[in-house]
Amino acid sequence: MPEPTGPTKIKNRIVQNKFWTMRFFIFVGPVQMKIVKLLSAVVALMVLAGCGNSYEGTDSAVQETVIQLARDNVRDKLSARAYVELTHIPIDILKLQADYAFLKQKAASDNYAKQALAQVDKVMAKMRFALKNIRTDKIDHNVKKSYNSADLEISSDSSSEPFPINFTAQKTKDGIYVEVSQIGK
Repeated sequence: MPEPTGPTKIKNRIVQNKFWTMRFFIFVGPVQMKIVKLLSAVVALMVLAGCGNSYEGTDSAVQETVIQLARDNVRDKLSARAYVELTHIPIDILKLQADYAFLKQKAASDNYAKQALAQVDKVMAKMRFALKNIRTDKIDHNVKKSYNSADLEISSDSSSEPFPINFTAQKTKDGIYVEVSQIGK
């Protein structure tokens, strides 16, 4: 896929149609595809303001942001999965966005949301995220942007598994803009 240029192209970019294949945590099937695409697009547009001066993928502030974006993405997917398993509500048909924010909002009045939130928090507390084997694929010095690949290692008490991840980091007047464009195979 060609890389977008300019702020308009970046805002309209939707994350590639590739998703996590975490055998022991998440099943993302056709039911959750629309939610995952929307959440990934929102997460990908987050901006990290005021991090270091480097826009390279090896910069610690860039790495922390990529890990946080990945953590938020996994948490949102787990939230949707937990809510569906407890309620048996086809959230894709009802066009519910059962992400973590939804669960937090509904937890006071919805017992299922409260239970799902507790399950997600318990699983997330055991998960550790790390970027390994960071590779700079390309640097465009004209727009101060780096294109990077890495292995996102997600581990828990019982297992550890790496997932390929692609991300960009671009220096802006406000700091560094980080975008995760693909997580998973």
